[in-house]
Amino acid sequence: MSLRTVEIELDRPRHIQFTLSAMRDCCRRLGGITFLVLLQRLEQLDLEAIVQSLHCGLRHEDRRLDVNDVERLVQDYMDREGAITDVLKAISDAIELSGLIRRRQESENGAGALGEARSPATPSR
Repeated sequence: MSLRTVEIELDRPRHIQFTLSAMRDCCRRLGGITFLVLLQRLEQLDLEAIVQSLHCGLRHEDRRLDVNDVERLVQDYMDREGAITDVLKAISDAIELSGLIRRRQESENGAGALGEARSPATPSR
């Protein structure tokens, strides 16, 4: 597996990976929102944003998965005494690894749980 994936144990070990294309698709599915709005919705535990993001992050290894499959996988995970916040943590970690946002430890201003979005004018450290 790529170093830019995060493993989560759902029905089996699965690997979340976000590419630019996957994140654009997720934003489109959620009504054409911006990436920053997506990050805000995830931080607010927006269930639709969580399920859509997870679906987009898992498709690279299983194109047959649809959103309903992912919803079922998350529900089964929670039924086994997992929590939706565990799923969100895996999504957040995978977004950080994607390079689309600055990693938490690199953030100078203590930004929220998902760090801060990178601006093209913001040099990475």
